[in-house]
Amino acid sequence: METIVAYILIFFPEIMFIIGIGVFIKRIFFFKNSIRTFGEVTGIDERKHTAISGNTWGNRIVYHPIIFFNDKSGKRYRCLAGMLGRFMSYNNGDKVPIIYRESNPMKALVNSIFIVWTLPTLLFIAGVSAIVLKYM
Repeated sequence: METIVAYILIFFPEIMFIIGIGVFIKRIFFFKNSIRTFGEVTGIDERKHTAISGNTWGNRIVYHPIIFFNDKSGKRYRCLAGMLGRFMSYNNGDKVPIIYRESNPMKALVNSIFIVWTLPTLLFIAGVSAIVLKYM
């Protein structure tokens, strides 16, 4: 078990790089095979986040938009904005661009460069940076 952990740590930069490339390619295929439409913000979800350590300064309320859209057949779905949704400033009634796969509309994404490309880009940059630091 210890040797497995050692190998993971030794090859961590390469693993990060491969994961970043994989997520990037997955998003490209998602875009290529997705349908674009518009959803509507129907409300704002309020979520309370509590600090793990129990300190009161870590307690905060985070707001996420509640977005619904209709697929090609007219069926209504909720689009989850994900972790980055709290950085979006939408109001009730706002129209939001949505992308989804016809085969699985429940995994729709808000069609925003910030929402779609932040995770793959950060993983890719972290992997490249770690490789550069490792071999310098």
